[in-house]
Amino acid sequence: MNQLRSQKSTASSLNRSFLSRALTRREEGSDGSKDPKGPLGLNILYEPPSAAVTDLVFVHGLGGGSQSTWTRSGDATLYWPQTWLPYDNGFRDVRIHSFGYNSNWETESTLNIHDFAKSLLGSIQDCPAIPRDSNVPIVLVGHSMGGLVIKRAYILARQKEEFLSVSHRIRTIVFLATPHRGADLAQLLTKILNVSSGARPFVTDLHRNSLATQSINDEFPQHCQDLQLYSFYETLPTSYKVGKGLIVEKDSATLGYVNERTAYLNANHRDVCKYASSTDPNYQIVRNALASAIDAFRSSAVTSHRELDNEHRKLLDSFLAVSDAPEDDFMDFNAARITGSCEWLLKKASFQEWQDSPNIHMYWISAKPATGKTILSGKIVHHLKDFNRDVAFYFFDYRSKEKTAINSFLLSMTWQMAYMHTEVLETVLGICEKDGQLCKADYRTIWRKLFMEGILRMKFARPQYWVIDALDECRSYPELVPLLLKVVEVCNIRVLLTSRDRFESHRQVGLSKAKVVTEEISADDTRSDITLYLEANMDRLPSIDEEARQDMVAKILTKSAGCFLWVSLILQELSRVHTFAEIRQ
Repeated sequence: MNQLRSQKSTASSLNRSFLSRALTRREEGSDGSKDPKGPLGLNILYEPPSAAVTDLVFVHGLGGGSQSTWTRSGDATLYWPQTWLPYDNGFRDVRIHSFGYNSNWETESTLNIHDFAKSLLGSIQDCPAIPRDSNVPIVLVGHSMGGLVIKRAYILARQKEEFLSVSHRIRTIVFLATPHRGADLAQLLTKILNVSSGARPFVTDLHRNSLATQSINDEFPQHCQDLQLYSFYETLPTSYKVGKGLIVEKDSATLGYVNERTAYLNANHRDVCKYASSTDPNYQIVRNALASAIDAFRSSAVTSHRELDNEHRKLLDSFLAVSDAPEDDFMDFNAARITGSCEWLLKKASFQEWQDSPNIHMYWISAKPATGKTILSGKIVHHLKDFNRDVAFYFFDYRSKEKTAINSFLLSMTWQMAYMHTEVLETVLGICEKDGQLCKADYRTIWRKLFMEGILRMKFARPQYWVIDALDECRSYPELVPLLLKVVEVCNIRVLLTSRDRFESHRQVGLSKAKVVTEEISADDTRSDITLYLEANMDRLPSIDEEARQDMVAKILTKSAGCFLWVSLILQELSRVHTFAEIRQ
């Protein structure tokens, strides 16, 4: 009896050390607490703002979780299917899911790979975010045993009529260290578990050349000829309590099919699916394979919908009567910016919080005239575009009657958002078809019909950004401020604007719940930009020695008080003088 207790104690100890290290290794956060594995079932990680071109589904393996398998060191910011892919331009129109199931070997279970496969298939079939009549391609990504779950699910889909529509949509499968022919380590695992107590059929399924893997390998080739397959295998050994080695050998991790692409990853078994940064070479290999497959679907979808989209956009142009593409203004102002300027704002904690945190809705930048606010706005638009954010913008201009009107602003923002999001396009067209003269209406009517009854009722999966320059150059701009506060209060839209006025002068507009952060541009903020401007225009200064020229630059910088216009006028004057007396004057 004591010997039996000793065996069970030893098995329990091995369970905690060897198994957790070799196969699952529950990650710990920086505070030492164990990070949750993630929810069970099919979980939507990202819903694109426009029509999805692909459904991308991640499936974990033995002892893993819908979140923990794909997260490095338990750091939620490294949960790459959710925190990296949605902001990657190659995946912005991809609907992303993660599937979780109870593959915990620490507890007794009656489930096997077949059961998990049926659950995966049913979850995809019944997911409300994936319409049953949809023909959007599905890409499945499986780590370790998750790859076997995917293969069995695909076989079932092909064999059962009720799931045929799903099987036709599955176009690509990516295997990450999947033991297609089983793994020797699983047999050792079973022996250890048998000493403790309870059955785990899914572990037995992982034995090398088990009945489950043989059955899958017999049936899968009959159905997978039209699939694009990717198989990635580990090359670094995994350390565990009783040894060190590859969990899944190359011969078991690859299929040898003609429609299969294989590649190695410079990682051990658990790290083939979790990465320290988006620059990790292993991540780049997997990411590029996914992006390549999805891009092929996108090209096909674009070709088939191009004519329809063009017709819709022509209708939109005619309904909204937007004559000048907003991109032209942005290009002009961004081209005028000197390389390296305006970086100071991007480094401010307040700007970074507005950009990345849901806690700030509006960022109000105020400054004196001629301090470079418009060039700064162009830089912000450029920055957001570089980070693949959905951004719409407007540059008010007192020199143009049209560009000082609220209705022109509202129509332009509507036009830009409709070009970014198919759902907005369809909604706006539906509204305009009922009122073909809406573009000639006053701004209150445009606001009510296009925004209150349209755009602001929509749910955007990720933040939308509006950049508005020179608010004070808008006619009746005090009437626009409450509308902007309403936008950020009821919709996932973040607004950044520049103005000569401070926000404090508009606080009486109401008791808005919107969180507004203000920033006033100071001379110290723009000092580095003016220095760059002067250095770029040194050739316009009088032909004097270098020391005198540098002294002149320093004096101009000191007296500028942050005013670009004054510096520009001074440079014009200095370009026409030649003597020291004229320079001093």
